[in-house]
Amino acid sequence: MGDRRPAGSDDDLPRETGSGEQMPIDVTGVFTDQGVVNEQTVGKPVGQRTVIRIESNDRNVSELYFTPPGGNELLALRLVYTRIK
Repeated sequence: MGDRRPAGSDDDLPRETGSGEQMPIDVTGVFTDQGVVNEQTVGKPVGQRTVIRIESNDRNVSELYFTPPGGNELLALRLVYTRIK
């Protein structure tokens, strides 16, 4: 039987594995700004960091940070997911 997952699915991405719980989840990278951060950073590499905290079964917090060239890290977005009971 062949693999039935669609091409380009997340399953095609490389995975890193560890042992035990790893909290918070912290993912870093760099993107070329197209005007998301500000006009001065268009076309320049901008550091990006995503932090995900699973605080409980009822509350998760995701934060997105940008670090413009020569600048300090800035909180760009915070998402709080709360289960409605």
